Amino acid sequence: MKNFSMLELLHPDGFASTSVVLGGNCPEKLRPKLQREFAGQAELLILAPSAEDCRLPGWLESAVKSMSRQLAEDGVGYVLVPTQWRWKVVRLLHQAGLVMDSSFWHFPDWSSSRYLVPLELNPAQFTVDAILSSPSWKRVLARQIFHYSRTRQFLATFWDCAGITVRRPGARPLFQWLFPGAQHSSPGTAIIRTSWRDSNGASIAYGFSGRNLSPAVIAKIVAAEDSAAHLNREAQVLDDLGPGARRAGAQVPEIILKQQDDQRSSLLLSFIPGRSISDLLDLNPSLLSPILMRVVDWLQRWHRATLIARPLKWEQFEQALLAPLDRLAPFLQHAEGYRKWLMARSQDVARDPIPLVATHNDLTMANLLLNDHDQLGVVDWETGCPEGWPLVDFYYAVTDAVRIAANCTNWLDAFKACYLPEGSYTAKVVAWQEQLRSAIGLSPGFAELCFHACWLHHASNERQVSRPGESGPFFEIVQWLASHNSRFNENDN
Repeated sequence: MKNFSMLELLHPDGFASTSVVLGGNCPEKLRPKLQREFAGQAELLILAPSAEDCRLPGWLESAVKSMSRQLAEDGVGYVLVPTQWRWKVVRLLHQAGLVMDSSFWHFPDWSSSRYLVPLELNPAQFTVDAILSSPSWKRVLARQIFHYSRTRQFLATFWDCAGITVRRPGARPLFQWLFPGAQHSSPGTAIIRTSWRDSNGASIAYGFSGRNLSPAVIAKIVAAEDSAAHLNREAQVLDDLGPGARRAGAQVPEIILKQQDDQRSSLLLSFIPGRSISDLLDLNPSLLSPILMRVVDWLQRWHRATLIARPLKWEQFEQALLAPLDRLAPFLQHAEGYRKWLMARSQDVARDPIPLVATHNDLTMANLLLNDHDQLGVVDWETGCPEGWPLVDFYYAVTDAVRIAANCTNWLDAFKACYLPEGSYTAKVVAWQEQLRSAIGLSPGFAELCFHACWLHHASNERQVSRPGESGPFFEIVQWLASHNSRFNENDN
């Protein structure tokens, strides 16, 4: 998220138009966009001294006075102070008339801050149970640590991964923006997660209300200078595809509210319970077959429910296969030969109507959840399509699942394990593919084109965000296909 500190989401309005940093130890990831010529009150004021700052005589006293003077009425002060000086700072802040609010756990540490977790019972335990992937004994230990309020208070004061919010008396509650219509004075709190795409993705807030063990709302947030088109597209896809996906047996988020102003855009969604299948497979690879059988059964029902048979138009063939190939061609060996091979394959299916189905188009194991009742949940619908090519979700999902469960070193190894004749998972993958193919009357020839469309699509998307000269995992798969398409086809038949 460009120039957008996750700490701004703590503010009652969800953003800070004015901000100040005191001290030389604020992690870059948490640093907001500062006003160069700022004189007045700050809606976000971060106190982040280095050890050298703290040792300077009078530095902490002066910094706390500045915070007391500059913090806006509803502003958020955030304290990131080395542990040996933290108690002194808390005392100075109290003397200055400011009050401590919530404390937060920065996971894995201040600098990285992938997650900002309230040091409160339910959000902390939910993070351990449902978000972070770790062995069961570590989760049990962490749950015990977070269970006791005194332990959490101790961590807030003496843990070097903790930060503390500071407010003026009577300030509006933190995270008020996340609970529209809430009548009580303290509507709730939230876990904040930054995107793995860093500046190219949305931040996520998991909002907890009252004593609920699970989030009441999920929010996706992008800064004003980022395009809100992605959030608008996901909202539209959820409206279009959500009902059918639910009828097919999956839990899908419902839209609560869309918000947009000069500072940020956000999409508030209902929470879908469950652990990500990527975590489940990482911890227990033996779950691969039963989980994929559940995914295939849902895809089969969804495919049948959304099936539309139409003649293949040239524009569809070009958009699904040739356009992404052309974007990759300058970097791809054997691109022209691969193009001719795809063109030849298309001749076999051009005459007959083809089945089109609704597709998710990003069906990774991280976007699939499984709850305590073994019910499937599907999230992150931004790339969904009402009339897509069949099996593209299946090929992507099954390869990702094998990559995780088999602990493959890269996507290409997982691809080979799934689709080459000698692959250790090929027999199962072929059986699942045939189940889906026969369910919608998909010809083997068009199924083959769908297979290539899947990898060309992901490699093309990957190339758009790759650094110059960088070769990503999906490009490697397409390069393999371009170099081996004839051999692959002979083996496949």
